[in-house]
Amino acid sequence: MTIWANERHEGWFVAAARNQIRTVIALVGTEASARFARKTFGVIEEIGGLAIMVAGLAALRYFTGSRTHHGMPMVPFLTCGVFIFWTFKTTLSQASSFASAKSRYEFMPRVTQLDVLIARSVVNTLFYLCLAMGAFTAFFFIGISDWIEQPFVVIAVLVVASVFGFGVGMVFGAINTFAPFFRTVQHVLMRVLMFTSGVHFIWPEVPYMFRWIVIENPLFHLCEFIRSGYFVAYESPVASSLYVGVWVVSTLAIGLMCERLCRPFYERDRRRATESEDPFALDGL
Repeated sequence: MTIWANERHEGWFVAAARNQIRTVIALVGTEASARFARKTFGVIEEIGGLAIMVAGLAALRYFTGSRTHHGMPMVPFLTCGVFIFWTFKTTLSQASSFASAKSRYEFMPRVTQLDVLIARSVVNTLFYLCLAMGAFTAFFFIGISDWIEQPFVVIAVLVVASVFGFGVGMVFGAINTFAPFFRTVQHVLMRVLMFTSGVHFIWPEVPYMFRWIVIENPLFHLCEFIRSGYFVAYESPVASSLYVGVWVVSTLAIGLMCERLCRPFYERDRRRATESEDPFALDGL
């Protein structure tokens, strides 16, 4: 009897998981179409922003006389850091958009707010993975740098940065739900994270008085990992996979709990908006 119950339970679980995956896959296609098919200029703007950031950081290092250590070419060196931070930042932005997550799918009751957030984050991750690998391939054919030493490590680090952004984004989305002024604080935090995440420097370049701050930033460890996987000449002396793993798992678990707690808040608001509408209004006729 117990065995039969376990088999039945596993059947329900597998069926539910299969339906969930199908829903997310369908949403990925819809969200990708909404992001790229209708906002071509926005995509070009994102690519241009990345290029301008890399060019600005390269000019800063050039005019200050700071040459890249360990034989790493400057442009690929900076591009690695920029892609780590931008993948994290943009996924965070997608995952924190609680208010608009379900509005487009109100006619689909089986689609939850979390499904939409996952789909948007997946689209963003694939977009930046394609951009990063395209840029690195272009560097190789142009002759700026050699081919990636460990391509799968580079891809895995970018995915981890996105998952980290997804967890932090849901935490920030929950805070913004009850404290909208936190958005201003969020912008300040993003700037602090950028300048301490190793986008434009490596561990030997960090002044001793600031090392205790930089080493606590998980994004710095990810920047060290991606450069260790990209360049043959560099091996990070401080990057810790255990430290990054604890941060990613913790923020993801807390973020999922926060999203689940905030979901009824937005569903209640949508029901109130629907109930307040006049069913006999002729404005749309």
